[in-house]
Amino acid sequence: EERAAWLTRHELEPQGYVVFMPGGRAEASRVAEPAELFIAAAREFVATTGQRTVVLTGRRNAEDSGDARLTLLPRIEPVEVQHLIADSLMVVSNGGTTLVHSLAHGRPIVSIPLAGDQDRRIRRAVRLQIAATAERAPHAIAAEAATLLRDPARRAAMSQRIAEIGFTNGVAEAVAALRVLARAARRTV
Repeated sequence: EERAAWLTRHELEPQGYVVFMPGGRAEASRVAEPAELFIAAAREFVATTGQRTVVLTGRRNAEDSGDARLTLLPRIEPVEVQHLIADSLMVVSNGGTTLVHSLAHGRPIVSIPLAGDQDRRIRRAVRLQIAATAERAPHAIAAEAATLLRDPARRAAMSQRIAEIGFTNGVAEAVAALRVLARAARRTV
């Protein structure tokens, strides 16, 4: 219910939008302004596909994109990031934590290596057929994202493969375990 309300406030339909999210700024980042790279890629992607798209800029404020199909969001709370990923059609992100979050939600993903530690992780994900990748250039990112968008069978196969490997969102299990521990602690007090 909370997720549905959040999506409604942002005029997003479940499975009706694509998320572009460059993620945090890693120390070994190869890109000076990841948000600018992803905004440029998202603009080209929207112009090519017409697909409703959201860019998580990570900034304090986000300007109006000038295109009703493209929403630029400022920094949002972690739970809101999860809302955004969970009901997306697919994700375009870096190869760090955002890759892991996308996989946990079973979302098809185009993952771009923005930091030195991400190349190996992304190559592995591509080899496992749970991610696609592109060069760090707006046109290349937009083109690969458009290719994946236009191939629903490939997106479905990626999600299926993610599930087969066993990636899951373990938040519910973690909360349940914490509740058990809390009850046990109350009984011993």
